[in-house]
Amino acid sequence: ATLAALPHRLLDHPARVLLLGLGGGADLLLALRHDARAVDVVEPDCGVADLLRGEFAGFAGGILARPEVRLHVDAARRFASTADEAGYDLIRLEPRAGGGRSTLAENFTTTVEAFATYLRRLAPGGLLALPHPLRLPPRESLKLALTAMEALERLDGAAEPARHLAMVRAWDSVLLLVRRAPFEAEDLAAIEAFAEELAFDLGWHPGMSREAADRFNLLGEPVFFDGVAALAGPGRAAFVADYAFDIRPATDDRPYFLDFFRWRALPALWEAARGGNAGLLDWGWPLQFAALGVATVFGLAFILLPARMLARRADAGLRRATAAYFLLVGAGFMFTE
Repeated sequence: ATLAALPHRLLDHPARVLLLGLGGGADLLLALRHDARAVDVVEPDCGVADLLRGEFAGFAGGILARPEVRLHVDAARRFASTADEAGYDLIRLEPRAGGGRSTLAENFTTTVEAFATYLRRLAPGGLLALPHPLRLPPRESLKLALTAMEALERLDGAAEPARHLAMVRAWDSVLLLVRRAPFEAEDLAAIEAFAEELAFDLGWHPGMSREAADRFNLLGEPVFFDGVAALAGPGRAAFVADYAFDIRPATDDRPYFLDFFRWRALPALWEAARGGNAGLLDWGWPLQFAALGVATVFGLAFILLPARMLARRADAGLRRATAAYFLLVGAGFMFTE
């Protein structure tokens, strides 16, 4: 009775599952609950794997010792790129689990190129499941949808990539499903029945109407449907350019999935801070510049000013050249970082 169960409900046979991230094992238990015939679990943190194989093996029910389970201590992207086997019915990736929580942390598991790699690993009719937190205004959801659409366009030349997407949401979380082929009518009917049964809301699927969204966990407006519909239309580029947050897909040359900040959103950020909701918005870039300002002030006060006082007898040109040299070395290091 969770969003995570939806892809298993859509598969009409015991599935081959690839879990990109072990976590506490809940998604592995869910796959076993739905009689998955083979589950490959990829966990980059050997400490987590050791806990579930050792100290907490009994608490977790010995799930990693099950014959249908294979654990791989590896990076998700590398495993998907190099594994010999293909044909997974379900690949599950939590986008925030592949990198740091900072908005400026690199994450190579959620780029357009990475999504194309995962889609290549799917069996015909297979699903890529991307669970993530619900945030308003929508950010992750639209960025993931656009990333998947661009991956489909690059990989298969999909003319209508939005027909390959389905999105369902709860009050605090969203699940995006992606297929290499467009969703069929029976799949869409099954998604609608699942949402109706458990009071989840339809965010998007290619056969739904705008009125079918925002029925149970009310947001006031069907913002997820409107966002994906705009990305699917001819005005995609203008919508992305005008959106309050940066929802351009991450790429291997710009792998910052959680970087949504735009300077024109700064007034809204400040208003949210005054209203006590600052934690809901993105502070990565403002904090970086604030730190630079603090470092500049303290550098002047505790480095350049004492050096000037101690070097009064030195040649003026030498003083200026020395100050400029070390200032540029420090600035160059920070900009490189």
